Amino acid sequence: MQLKLFLLVALFAATTTVAAASFDCKLAKTDVEQAICRNKELSDLDSHLATIYNELLALVKDGEPIRKSQRSWVSETEYASNSRVSCKHEKARIEECLVSAYRDRIKSYSILFESLKSVGRQNPASQYELKNVSSKFDFMVRTNHPCEANGSQDYSSCEGSGVVQVFRKGSDVPLQTIAMENIFLSFSRTNIPLVNSARLYDYQGVINVGDFNFDGEEDFAIQNGNNGAYSGPSYDVYLFSKKSGFFKYNQGMSDLIAGTLGFFQVDYKNKHLMTSAKSGCCYHESTVYDVVNDNLIPFSRAINDSATDVRYEYYYEEKWANGKWKRVKTERSRQEGYCENEFEDAARSLGHYHGSESRVCNLLPYASKQGIVALHYPSNGKDSEASAKGIDVFLVSLSSGDILGFYSEPNEFKSDHLEQLQVDTAAYLVRPNLRAFGVRSSFRPTKGGNLKNYSVMTLFIHKGVQLVPVLSQMVVYMREESIETVRTFDIGKSSSNGYADIVVHETTRQLISMANDIRAVSSRHFTLRFDGMKYVVPNEFLLN
Repeated sequence: MQLKLFLLVALFAATTTVAAASFDCKLAKTDVEQAICRNKELSDLDSHLATIYNELLALVKDGEPIRKSQRSWVSETEYASNSRVSCKHEKARIEECLVSAYRDRIKSYSILFESLKSVGRQNPASQYELKNVSSKFDFMVRTNHPCEANGSQDYSSCEGSGVVQVFRKGSDVPLQTIAMENIFLSFSRTNIPLVNSARLYDYQGVINVGDFNFDGEEDFAIQNGNNGAYSGPSYDVYLFSKKSGFFKYNQGMSDLIAGTLGFFQVDYKNKHLMTSAKSGCCYHESTVYDVVNDNLIPFSRAINDSATDVRYEYYYEEKWANGKWKRVKTERSRQEGYCENEFEDAARSLGHYHGSESRVCNLLPYASKQGIVALHYPSNGKDSEASAKGIDVFLVSLSSGDILGFYSEPNEFKSDHLEQLQVDTAAYLVRPNLRAFGVRSSFRPTKGGNLKNYSVMTLFIHKGVQLVPVLSQMVVYMREESIETVRTFDIGKSSSNGYADIVVHETTRQLISMANDIRAVSSRHFTLRFDGMKYVVPNEFLLN
């Protein structure tokens, strides 16, 4: 007995039309196929889906995005949410799962089919006329669901099925209508979707326009969701065809966005597309592509790898040659904060060392084979956010492992959560032949309030067997709601009591979006003077 089963065999063969194939149950191999073969309701649902799928393809100019989506939904190797393949793990209730998956798919296609048929005859749930996106084309985005900005938030978003119509400037007749199973729209406080926005880790434009293949014609991409790497944006990319006068879906560029960190950058000068990718926190790739006949050809890439070796960060440059990457440059540098064995041994000798990540080391660039170790620890011996934090700082000789200078304060900080610890070895020449170094501690307050993050800096000098703080816990960074304050140091030309004055540069910014756009900037400068024991810091520069 044969059942009509929507396997899209013809589609996989890359034909231009796809029909529901006849399936011989004697050839059923997978759990999904066998479940459909033994269940009449599933067979009927499969036939219904095949019918509406082909009717949907007949209404669109370029059906490749729909075909691609359906391939993924049917595939036994690709996983998509609410797809057939997602049911293969439901051994005990596979037929129930498949019935639900088919009904959801049919409902989605039915809504999309009706929206295409009704274009121009009835109002959609929401529609947006976008006339400031392109110099040659206008766009109309129509959704099958209510979709509007949330005026109480800086940014909001919504998504669902719909259609995108493309018009030539000045024309009321659509050049092309594109059916979308999902359109993702982002809004600012105004009820206008973002467009031409592709900043990394930020809300994206529903339509991004550019000359992606460098043929002198404008192309565009439609955001179809956040299905990219690390839940980044995903797009359907369309390239204008001079031959046909229409836009054609480009799978290679669409897949490129989905597989990397957001929308590619367009280098018009060198005619390259550029992407960023990563693996975890510590491996990053930047890849450059040529575009030849609308196809992507790798050109070069740069790799920053600090995951392979805890001691060193590696930087590589590679060129694409003869179908593979050829490495042309290798650099190695010590990883910031890495503690050499000599540092580790010295830290253990202090008694507060417990192997946690709340320590950091740095080599002194102006002292041969000497380095600084800074170590945070809970004052009461219990590593919790409720406990105050102590700090040990010491100067170590890498040659002998000896501790040359030491500072310890068990109640240095209050009970806030330590986010980051850094040793600053900038050229703080406070006296002739005497340099200070800084220890910067960044915290997240454990109690509520407007203060979100802050960092404090202490400057030390080496005096005998001690490390002496000459500037204590000055706030150098502070984030309160949308207000950000940054303070940096310079060594001044004047001096007080034999120590160079320190000039503080303060910049305050108001941030107006998740992308940290700047609405207003103010700046001012202050001078800190040495009173014979330490630099006098105004109370407003200290954490209350």
